[in-house]
Amino acid sequence: TTQSKGITKVTICGGDPLSRPDIISLLEEIKRLGFFINLDTVGTSIIGNVQTVFFGQNDIPKIDSKKLASLIDLIGIPVDGSTNEIATTFRSGRAHLLDEQLRIIEILDGVGANICINTVVHKQNINDIPHILPLLLPFASISKWQLFQFAPIGPLGFRNREIYSIDTNLFGVLRKRLTEAILSSDFAGCIEFKSNEDRFR
Repeated sequence: TTQSKGITKVTICGGDPLSRPDIISLLEEIKRLGFFINLDTVGTSIIGNVQTVFFGQNDIPKIDSKKLASLIDLIGIPVDGSTNEIATTFRSGRAHLLDEQLRIIEILDGVGANICINTVVHKQNINDIPHILPLLLPFASISKWQLFQFAPIGPLGFRNREIYSIDTNLFGVLRKRLTEAILSSDFAGCIEFKSNEDRFR
């Protein structure tokens, strides 16, 4: 079996895996096999019925958040700014993206999901990152906050490297500043900083 070979975790990411019509049955089967499931999603269908905004428009029905929480061990939600304007400098397609993400986190928090916040740190939001912290404090189900230094990989990442790339030293300065802010706050989760040097060496 895969467990006997040392594989114990499955990460499901995107696009958005919640746009798959068979996502619940897929998760049920992965869970039946005994894997730890990590799922990264924008999560819009947790709020209600939605249309996809990339690769054509398809209707996605609202997903049962309680069922989802029962199947996923850790659900990652992106939060890349403390305002809609800042969040959409990196993730386009939804004008009220931050409002939606906070509502999604609220719903998942209400059903006891184990939540991880994923933040990409880039040139357009680096000074705003500490302002995200107060938005996260009300949610007891947030167990982890991961911050990733923007990596200019893939066609889009490489094409936009001048817009988003930051120096690893600046990422380190943010790490120190945010760590100090978290130590003096009520944030109960763990925090992880993932620089490009750490991720790609």
